[in-house]
Amino acid sequence: MKRIFFLSASLNVNRGGVTKAVMLRANEFVKMGYPVTLLTLKYQSNYDNIIKKLRAQKAVDGKVVIKNFWADAVSGTTSSSVKPEKPDLAALQKIENGNTVDYFREGRRCFTYVMHGKRPARAEYYDEVGRHTQTSSFWDWPIKKRSLVYFVDGKTIAQETHFDKGGAPRISVEYDKKGNSISVATWDQQGGARFESLEALQQRWVETHLADGDVVIDDHRTYDPILAGLKQKINRVAVVHMNHLEPPYSDIGAVTKNYNALFQESRVDTVAMLTPQQIDDAATMGFSTARMKVLPNISIEPAAKLASKRDDYIVVAARFVHQKRLQDTLRVLERVHAANPAMRADIFGQGEDREELEKLRDELGLAGIVSINEYVPNPLEYLAKAQLTLMTSRHEGLPLALLENLSVGTPIVSYDIKYGPAYAIENGVNGYLVREGDISGMADRVIELLADKKKVTEMAQAALASAARFTAEKYQASWREIIEAPVPSHNGTHLRSKVGAHADNRSHAPIIVDRVQGVKVRFNTEYMTAEQAEIIKAGKYERKEIKAILNCLKGGERVLELGGGIGYVSTVVCKHRNPSSYDVVEASPRMIPVIKDTHELNGVGSARVHHCIATSDKDALERGYYEFNLGKNFLASSITNIRNTDGVAQVPTVSIAKFMEEQKPQVLIADIEGAEVGLLTDVDISCLDRIILEIHPKIVGPAGIKSIFDDMSKHGFTYDASTSIGVVVSFMRVN
Repeated sequence: MKRIFFLSASLNVNRGGVTKAVMLRANEFVKMGYPVTLLTLKYQSNYDNIIKKLRAQKAVDGKVVIKNFWADAVSGTTSSSVKPEKPDLAALQKIENGNTVDYFREGRRCFTYVMHGKRPARAEYYDEVGRHTQTSSFWDWPIKKRSLVYFVDGKTIAQETHFDKGGAPRISVEYDKKGNSISVATWDQQGGARFESLEALQQRWVETHLADGDVVIDDHRTYDPILAGLKQKINRVAVVHMNHLEPPYSDIGAVTKNYNALFQESRVDTVAMLTPQQIDDAATMGFSTARMKVLPNISIEPAAKLASKRDDYIVVAARFVHQKRLQDTLRVLERVHAANPAMRADIFGQGEDREELEKLRDELGLAGIVSINEYVPNPLEYLAKAQLTLMTSRHEGLPLALLENLSVGTPIVSYDIKYGPAYAIENGVNGYLVREGDISGMADRVIELLADKKKVTEMAQAALASAARFTAEKYQASWREIIEAPVPSHNGTHLRSKVGAHADNRSHAPIIVDRVQGVKVRFNTEYMTAEQAEIIKAGKYERKEIKAILNCLKGGERVLELGGGIGYVSTVVCKHRNPSSYDVVEASPRMIPVIKDTHELNGVGSARVHHCIATSDKDALERGYYEFNLGKNFLASSITNIRNTDGVAQVPTVSIAKFMEEQKPQVLIADIEGAEVGLLTDVDISCLDRIILEIHPKIVGPAGIKSIFDDMSKHGFTYDASTSIGVVVSFMRVN
């Protein structure tokens, strides 16, 4: 039986989304029969009390082992306990103020005690000119528990020392002014030791718990270097809970420093993403997605039936922080109340924005209408009674609040942000997606919904039904595959993907020109052989397909291409037929930046590139992805089995019907390595006038070819011999 270890910052009674997800996952793994240990690395002064409360609340299964680095560091006592002298307080002036006591000497404050009952729990010390120099907390005054020494600003920590219950120092960490640990000293009964950083010592502590074959799951980017550096032969999993982009969190051109490092770290075996869209964006930015998997954050069990809904009632559960943008929530509620005076709302949470939110609520005239409440560990009983909830966050991963609302059948009206809402909400079915920042638009949706009780009930039932995507059964199956995977070997190097390397160095790759079509492409050996380069230069690359397409298109059509290759076909069509719109769908994450680069070289700015698999496969659409086989030759990848595989990527799926409905293409071009069979069988393709397919007889066989022609005939298309060339088959609609 494999053992599972989590690397986490801390655990809290009033827990946010990440902490809650970690504990729920630990509990789920215990149900699956795995031994689970939570290794927490952040210092918490009340750590013991927190764990006791979590156990009492049954927030963490009793079988889950919980350990903390700092608690372990000071466990036990040294061979000789220290007995510090109590300061002479009689000679000092004392001023009491509630639970604090200030001590002065000749008018100068020397220190302040923060009292717990009759004994000091913490002391703040000041120098001759009144600067804050040190903080000490106590096990049992005057025996120190922790001491912080500050730089001259009185805020930035220069050194922290932790003491055992006998008052002896056990660990001392020195920091630079940027907060980086630069030296660590430890003491035990055998003597002392020094480490170059706190990270190095914490990694050593983690390693003392591990054995070959274990699984280690990291939920915080702070600890990614520790995860990567662990010496044992283990499975390493990093879970991405948040948006990986730089502000404003929607521009896929900029990734944060920590996520950039994670996505390039080859020693991490699995990067768990919460939505396919996030993997799609990572691929577009040039990162390899071979190790990225869509793994659920938590499991939810749908309620047996809908609870009775309270009319005109809205509930929001969120932290009171900048990310959640609850100011917009209040402004939406202001507009809703103006149109529907019966509306009432409860907002549950905690955070530093509470005072600001209460002030804004009152300024908007919502006092007595909107209640801003304390955090509740289980908001489901409140959410279940609500007719809807709101989400106005700046960015997310896949927030627990979304899934919790689905589980009790509460429709969600949300900004369409990266990431999560579009994955959980089917617009107009179990909720609404609104353009980010559109307060009036969101208010209109809420007003419309509250006025239509039948619609609320329909959406509530749909929300409850959609929760079935996130059940414990599916959750366990997804995670068990990762946990039980063989332990890979690691070379301990930092790598981007092959495509990432190409994307970073493409300006150094020579440019070749197709002498017939005038198309420029880069000759990069990462995805192109010398023979292929010569074929392109001679104007022979995709010659049959290009001829068939140019013969079919008159100009100005809306075109959808499935299988973008290196962006060659889309470039030729855009240069020579000037389509009114051109959408390229490509499954291989390695080819996305290549296609965009080809477009850029040739001044093609109108084509849109989508990283996904367009399909009508219901199972794949429900699952949200296909396992896509990456060929050694990047141009020969497929969802079907191939020789010389170079790994598997989990590629998001999008309904082909959605492309037809939203883009309304008139021409479909497809070269998708055998996936053309059954692609359009039950899809409304009334928008199409022309279909050009490259058929792969060796893959699909005679039966597959017959199926393709039967589907075309059923949809009112006939074979066009005048524009077909060999396996490039053209169909036209029969008017």
